[in-house]
Amino acid sequence: MNTSDYLALIKKRLAANFDSKEDQILLKEKLDLLAKSHVKNEKYFAVKNVKLWSYDNNEYCLFKVLSHNIERSHIRDFENYLKKTVKELVVNPTGEHFQTIITGVLLTNGKIALEACTEVEKFKYNRSLAWGFKGYCFIRLILVDLKKEQLFVNKRAKEVMKFYRPNEKKI
Repeated sequence: MNTSDYLALIKKRLAANFDSKEDQILLKEKLDLLAKSHVKNEKYFAVKNVKLWSYDNNEYCLFKVLSHNIERSHIRDFENYLKKTVKELVVNPTGEHFQTIITGVLLTNGKIALEACTEVEKFKYNRSLAWGFKGYCFIRLILVDLKKEQLFVNKRAKEVMKFYRPNEKKI
């Protein structure tokens, strides 16, 4: 599978819940696909004017295609970029903010070094906002080998691994 086919497949899968745009620039970095989802949950009592509780869930999916072989340094650079996006995307969370999830997906048709796979699997980032009173944020990291149709994910990304698998027929 090539990168354009994979991005079209993922864009189709994301269409129900995400607003996606191709060839976006975020923090001076070109992304091949950027998808955003903002969900607001509320509970009412009798009428909509009497709100019991409310919270927001935000999710961002950042896709980057690399045509060359992947080394550990490329993974570290992408990890640092994702950490910077947290500061950009989760600037002033409101009291209703519950969670923000940032999913970073690296795509390649090149070879992947074993150290790069290990780096992806060990990556972890969690951030509490105002000691958890304004929610939290975490990062999922996914490395997709399109040549072998394989995924390498960190612990947080295991819950969505099936969704990003290139050879999965129905989700």
